[in-house]
Amino acid sequence: MMTEEQIKKFSLINDKIRAEEIRARKYLIKLCDVLDLQVKNDLMDDYEYETHFSVFSYDEEFCQSRRIEVGDPFCQSNIYSLSPNDPEFFYMDWFIHGWMGFEQLKIFHFGYLMHCLIDHSGLSFEEILAIDDVWIEIIVRHQFFKDKTDLNPSKIINAE
Repeated sequence: MMTEEQIKKFSLINDKIRAEEIRARKYLIKLCDVLDLQVKNDLMDDYEYETHFSVFSYDEEFCQSRRIEVGDPFCQSNIYSLSPNDPEFFYMDWFIHGWMGFEQLKIFHFGYLMHCLIDHSGLSFEEILAIDDVWIEIIVRHQFFKDKTDLNPSKIINAE
């Protein structure tokens, strides 16, 4: 059974994480539009992106117990998606009934990142409550791979 204080703390963490997740997804959608235009205009041939997240605690005692420096992440993962092309996936409630026996959490909407933290990270409930900050990283690879020189070496040398 969760205390009222734990429920309030969880609510703040869940809201903070979801707000960053929504913000990052909006950015990624706009970024993909720009990258698609660059591909269409032949400025590059393709691109890939991946998303990672990290969570942090600024509680010195908690960090010492995990043998990390304050300011270093205590959990990181690249098993995560902002699903820019699948709003149904992104906006669904990812709460799984019976999580760690905390049915009290079903009142909250779980975004995919919270689902990843709860169901795939191996973090305990105490570690979830220790989260003070979350970073979401979007890593883009710009790809150039087509032969645009018709295999003529003079065009390669003189290309600008």
